[in-house]
Amino acid sequence: MKSRKPEIAPAEYYEFIIDLLSCNDGVLPMTEVFDAIKRQYGRNFSTADKRLMNLPNGSQQPKWKNNVDWAKATGARQGVLATVTHKKQKWLVLLEDADDFWVEKAAKKKSERSFKKKCRMCGHWNPLKNKVCPECGYEFPPTPEKRRLI
Repeated sequence: MKSRKPEIAPAEYYEFIIDLLSCNDGVLPMTEVFDAIKRQYGRNFSTADKRLMNLPNGSQQPKWKNNVDWAKATGARQGVLATVTHKKQKWLVLLEDADDFWVEKAAKKKSERSFKKKCRMCGHWNPLKNKVCPECGYEFPPTPEKRRLI
């Protein structure tokens, strides 16, 4: 009886990505990261790794890419990795090894990203602090007070 291959865990991809970026000045295009992962793990992909997953935008991707996304998200939460768009291409950056150009791009992206609310009247995206939409004058309903659980 043929034994099943275990699915490759996001933690294993995370370690591989850190090592890969460390050997490449801390930055690589995402396409090269995916290519390196396929070369390293491709013949060991299980059926679960190859299974197509539906994405919210209607497209599909193999589960192994989803696990790589989890690995990248883990690195981003820890402040170790960042994904940066430069010249219409996505790059993966190891923040401790990359030069200042990439670190500054990652910091700029992080500061631009914030939670926003959409105006019900005109569809304009507003910072959460806005009480009135600057585009159409719509007054946002007051934010409910936070309740404390005792």
